[in-house]
Amino acid sequence: MKLQYAPFLLPLYADSPEQEALNRFIRGHRVIQTRKELVAAIDQHYWAILVEYIDSPVKEGADNGLKNKIDYKEILNIVSMLNFACIRRNIYAIF
Repeated sequence: MKLQYAPFLLPLYADSPEQEALNRFIRGHRVIQTRKELVAAIDQHYWAILVEYIDSPVKEGADNGLKNKIDYKEILNIVSMLNFACIRRNIYAIF
């Protein structure tokens, strides 16, 4: 996986084809960060946006790196679950 950059120029008005192209690109890639600058030229004003991304595309239906939640009620016995619930409820009192 390589770190890549993609530049975009967007007009200031909404719902432009360039805006849709940027949104489509962001939905289809693993974006690390974006940077934007307002460019004010004599005859035009627009946003210059630089998208930093990893070149592997996002898989459809993927959880984007988030792990599945664990349902502890299914894997713990009743005593352990009650202890877990008590600790979880009082965790903010500890700190």
